[in-house]
Amino acid sequence: MSGISLIDDEQWEEDRVKFGLHLKDLRVKKGLTQAALGELLNSDENYIRKIELGSRSPSYRTITNLALALEISRSELVDY
Repeated sequence: MSGISLIDDEQWEEDRVKFGLHLKDLRVKKGLTQAALGELLNSDENYIRKIELGSRSPSYRTITNLALALEISRSELVDY
């Protein structure tokens, strides 16, 4: 298929960092710590920290659970 531009490693890294910053902003606005958000997801603050730093990419299931925990839609979470 010509004309399709796939994401390269550099753009993927940038997007993970942007997503992480957006997640942190949403979490802070809800008054949650990383530990509290991790607990809501049956995870730990280290996992949340890694997502916020852009060193981990959350699965679709985790994105769904993050949105539920933050009481927002998935689209609000991923539109940054």
